[in-house]
Amino acid sequence: MSKFLRLAHDLINTRHITMINIYKGEYHIKLDKSGLTNIQGVTLFGIGFIERDNTNIIIKEHVEPENYKIVSEWIKKNEDL
Repeated sequence: MSKFLRLAHDLINTRHITMINIYKGEYHIKLDKSGLTNIQGVTLFGIGFIERDNTNIIIKEHVEPENYKIVSEWIKKNEDL
C-alpha cells in the first residue's frame, strides 16, 4: 500500500486518513487531527478568534476531475485492505 496519495496540488499521508465518505460525484476525505497542525488565536484589540482546521478534503468530480479520478483509482486499488 502506498504511504502517500498524490493529488494535483496535494500530497496526503494515507496513515492520516480516517474515513472517506463517497457521494455521487464527490469524495469527502476525513483526516486524523493528531498528525496535523491547527492554527488558533485570539485578537488583541477587539473580539475574534482565528481557527484553521485542515482535516477535511472535499473533491468534486465536476470541479477537480483529475483528483477525482486519482482518488477513485486509489480506492479501487485498496478495496481489499
